[in-house]
Amino acid sequence: MNIDTRTTKAMAPRLTGLRILVVDDSQINRYVAEKGLSREGADIMVANDGREALDALRERPNYFHAVLMDVQMPVMDGLSATHAIRNELGLRELPVIAVTAGVLQEERQKALDAGVNDILDKPLDMEKLVQLLHLLTRSGPGKRSSPTSGAEVTPPSRNRDPDFPVISGIDSYKAAQALAHDRELFFDLLRQFVTESGDTAQRIRIELAQGSREAATVRLHSFRGALGLVGAEELTRSALGLEESIRNNLPDSTSRLDAFDLEFASLIQAILPWLE
Repeated sequence: MNIDTRTTKAMAPRLTGLRILVVDDSQINRYVAEKGLSREGADIMVANDGREALDALRERPNYFHAVLMDVQMPVMDGLSATHAIRNELGLRELPVIAVTAGVLQEERQKALDAGVNDILDKPLDMEKLVQLLHLLTRSGPGKRSSPTSGAEVTPPSRNRDPDFPVISGIDSYKAAQALAHDRELFFDLLRQFVTESGDTAQRIRIELAQGSREAATVRLHSFRGALGLVGAEELTRSALGLEESIRNNLPDSTSRLDAFDLEFASLIQAILPWLE
C-alpha cells in the first residue's frame, strides 16, 4: 500500500469517535501524540506514568478504545502497567500499543510478553500509528497485528518539505515525516524543546552526583524521543551512547556527558534564530 504522508493533511479524520489513553512521562511526547490524534478526530486523555493509567482505567474500565503506552517511565513503567491491565484489571481485549526508543529484539519480546498488541518505535510515525489504531479497533477488540511491524507504510520519496527550515543539526525531512508535515507543530516543539529541555545535561549531572544512574538513563531515554521528533539525528545518537555508558557504569560517562552538553548547546544556538 503506497501512502504519501504529505496528502494526509487533506484527508477526513480517520479516528473519529475513538477514545485513546496516551501514557508518557514526556510532556513533549504527550503533546505530539495528543495533537496528531486529535487532528484525526480521536478524543484523548493523558497520563504521566503507568500508575496514573491504571487509575484512569480502573475508574472507567470500558471507556477507552485503545492505550498508547510508553515503555520506560518513572513511578510505574509501561510493561508493568500493561501486565496489570491484563491481569489485575482483567482488560485482556483492550488494545495496548507500546512505544519505545529501544530497538533490541529482547526489549520488544518483553513488551509482547507483557501483553501489548504491537510496538512502535520513537519518534512516532503518525501515519503508522493511525493505521495501526484503525486496524486494532476496527478489526475487533484485542486483535493482534504482526508483532513489531505495526501498519506497513511505504515511505514517500525523500524530498525536503520546503515549509520546514534548514537548521544545522536537524534533519528536516525526518522531522516533517514524524510530524505529518505540520510546520506549526514543528515550531511549537522547538520552543518547548529549548525552554523545557535546555538544562538536560545539568539535571543528568545532578542525578549522577546523587548516585541515581537509573534516573539519568530514564531521562535520556525520554529525551531521545523528543530529539527524534525534531529530527536531531546526530544528537540522538550521542544521547543513546551516553545512556548506554551510564547504564553500564562505564568510565567514559563523564567525557560523553561533556561532549553531549556541548553538542546540545550548539543545537540550541542553531534553533534560537528561527524562534525569534
